[in-house]
Amino acid sequence: MIIRTLLITTILAVTLTACTGIRPVETPQQSAITTQSLTSHLHTIHAIAPHLVDLDTEFARLPLPSVTGRDYYNAEETEKFESLLFRFLAMQSA
Repeated sequence: MIIRTLLITTILAVTLTACTGIRPVETPQQSAITTQSLTSHLHTIHAIAPHLVDLDTEFARLPLPSVTGRDYYNAEETEKFESLLFRFLAMQSA
């Protein structure tokens, strides 16, 4: 009985101390953001900004179904939505 208790205590002690080891200190890595990458992203933002304004304007022109008295969009309105979505996704991938 004493051997069994001693064995269980030893196994628990080994298990607990093995799990509580100190983590190695990680060296901080340099940030990937540089002035050149920020300038590049800023240039992209300035390039697509007018297109985003156009998309927003066209989207605002689409009639709401509640205004038209319908509970749905007709085929022409649906095609306009698809066109706006396609143009938006094309700008995102550029």
